Amino acid sequence: MIMKKNVLIQILVLLALVFANAGFAQTYMPEKVGTKITYVDKDAKGKIIQAFRYEITDVQKDDGKTTILFDIVWLKDNFKETGEVYKGKVWSADGYFHTDVRYALGSLASMVNIDSIKGHTIILPEHPSNGEKLDDCHITGPGIGINNTNIAVTTGQSVTTNAGTFDCVRVDSEDSAQILFVKVNVSSKQWWKLGVGAVKYESYNKKGKMTLNRELYSIE
Repeated sequence: MIMKKNVLIQILVLLALVFANAGFAQTYMPEKVGTKITYVDKDAKGKIIQAFRYEITDVQKDDGKTTILFDIVWLKDNFKETGEVYKGKVWSADGYFHTDVRYALGSLASMVNIDSIKGHTIILPEHPSNGEKLDDCHITGPGIGINNTNIAVTTGQSVTTNAGTFDCVRVDSEDSAQILFVKVNVSSKQWWKLGVGAVKYESYNKKGKMTLNRELYSIE
C-alpha cells in the first residue's frame, strides 16, 4: 500500500510536470540562458511536498523554430537539492508551443523505455482566444498511457503567487494516466503568463478535492 501511494504521488507530480510544460518556448518563457525558475508542489492542506527548479542551459533559434533546453533540479521541501537532475526540452514553431514529453517523466523515466514513448502533451497557441478548444493529447508507451481531453482556454485571469501577481490565460482539461499498476483520473487547471511561463497548476479528483497545487515560487 505504501509503495502504491508513493507511485500515485509520483504520477500526480508527473501529470503536473507533463501538462504544465507546454508553453516553455519563445513568448511563454524568458529566453535567457542561466535563468532559474523555481516551483513548489503543495498538498490539499497547503503543505509543501517538494520543489524543483528549471535552469535554462541553451536557447536555439533556427528557421522560425525556437528550442529551449533546461535542467530540472529536484529540491526537498526546504529547497535543498536532492541530487536528482533531469533534462527538459521544449520548442516553438508556427505560433504553437510544444514539449518533448520524453523529458518530462522525471524519476519515472527509470521505469519505462523513454525512447518508446509516443504522442504529445498540450500544444498551446501563442495567442489563444477566450473559450478556444484545443486538440486532445495522447501519450503511450510500454507500461504508460496518458490522456488529456476536453481542453479549453480562458483569457483574462489574474494569479498571485510568491513570485508576484500575473495576468494569465487558464487552460482547463480532464487528465488520466496509467503507469504500471496505478491509475489516476483528475481534472486540472493551469495558468500561463507571456514572458514567464507556467504560473500555477491545480488538479482535482472526481469529488472535487484538490490533489496537487503547483505554484511559481521565484524567477532569477
